[in-house]
Amino acid sequence: MKNTIPISLMALLLSVSGSIKAQEYDQFFTLGYNTSLPLSETSDYIDEFSWRGINLDVKYFVKRNITLGVNGGWNVFHSNSGGVVSESVTVNDQMLTLSAKQYRYINALPIYFTGSYIADLESVMLYAGTGIGGQYVAQRIQMGQYIIEYDEFQFAVSPHAGVYIPLNYYMMVNVGVQYNQSFTSSDAVQLSNLAFNVGLTWGK
Repeated sequence: MKNTIPISLMALLLSVSGSIKAQEYDQFFTLGYNTSLPLSETSDYIDEFSWRGINLDVKYFVKRNITLGVNGGWNVFHSNSGGVVSESVTVNDQMLTLSAKQYRYINALPIYFTGSYIADLESVMLYAGTGIGGQYVAQRIQMGQYIIEYDEFQFAVSPHAGVYIPLNYYMMVNVGVQYNQSFTSSDAVQLSNLAFNVGLTWGK
């Protein structure tokens, strides 16, 4: 009898979550925490894993399992040289050699128009899609009293995939991965990173 109640309760929860399907919603709104692994040219500039980031995502259902939407967020990458380094820079048309501990920062604000496919499984919903848009990149190097800054908007694409785990009819846990790749840059680093998202999704 003691084992019967927990088993029955678990079966009831699974049956409730399993009955929640993508076609029952008009839209999803997700607010999430974002971490990120720098890749390619970005990892050459800053090779440390980023623990600072947020992710916002809105999906509108245009067909039973197909959504169009907008995805955005904020990622911060930073590192330091750990000791004194030397670097030649141009200041007021003069070449200077700076020797100091070096701090590097990248603030990235991506914004994408997205398309996704959502698949209904027994008790979760899987999704995959891609985004097209860009990333505003603000890059800074600080050495002593000198600061070198670049900022620009870079065209980018962002394939993504993940899973929605229902908590109740209106709220779900979202766990996903997102690859951000820029294709144009002038002075700033061409941004490339793999982002890991965990957040809450509200459906209506």
